Amino acid sequence: MADRIHPRHSGSVTDEENPNPNVNLETFSVEQETPVSDTRPMLEKPITPSGTYVVQVPKDQIYRFPSPENAARYERYSRGKPRRGCCCRCFCCCFSFIVTLIVLIGIAALVFYLVVKPKAPSYSVSSISIVGFNLNQLTSQTLTPEFDVYVSADNPNTKIGIYYEPSSSVEIYSSSNVKLSNGTVPVFYQPTQNVTVFEVIMKGTVPLTTALNSTLLQEQSAGKIPLELYCNVPVKLKIGSVSTWKITVKVTCNIVVNSLSTNSNIVSKSCSAKVNVF
Repeated sequence: MADRIHPRHSGSVTDEENPNPNVNLETFSVEQETPVSDTRPMLEKPITPSGTYVVQVPKDQIYRFPSPENAARYERYSRGKPRRGCCCRCFCCCFSFIVTLIVLIGIAALVFYLVVKPKAPSYSVSSISIVGFNLNQLTSQTLTPEFDVYVSADNPNTKIGIYYEPSSSVEIYSSSNVKLSNGTVPVFYQPTQNVTVFEVIMKGTVPLTTALNSTLLQEQSAGKIPLELYCNVPVKLKIGSVSTWKITVKVTCNIVVNSLSTNSNIVSKSCSAKVNVF
């Protein structure tokens, strides 16, 4: 039976067991530290420092955002404000442009008026000759009257000439508003400060009714036969070397003659003119 070997209990390490004589090795015992457990109860309220307040909010309100009183405001802000800035700027720019344009046009018109000083032309009937009204010896129920009218046109402007364009119309009516004949104004140019007399020949075909025949006979017996002359003439104004767009001149003349014949004389006359620029 082998002998039992007992370990040596020595408090120091010999030189043979210590290979490094410069290091002193000492035997020490290691004791296992037992962790210090927190003996405070888990539900114990923490100690709050002085001056600090703890507000307890129910759980159903913590996750409810925003609050009911701010819900409408939050919804309004979340939608965002409508972008009106661009539209407002565009409207302001357009309005400013229109106002500026109107002001410039007004200034230009004022300068034009002060420099040119335009005046409307005036018109008058110089003479009239009538053919085709033999009311006492009628062979037909249809009249074919012919009017030969001389019209005087006065252009008082010192810087504006007038071009009388084609497509004009001249009509003459009786006192009972029956159109007797129609014609046109000749095409010509009227210089500044000029009076031009032009001839207008008008022809027509009129059914002679009993009422028209009776009216014309009564007026001819009285020696006063009213007639109305309507004239629409497109013209262009010449200012220096520049010509304007077409402008319509409307002339209305009230004429009273003593008879419906070639030797008729004008008892009274009055004419008015209206210029339509646009």
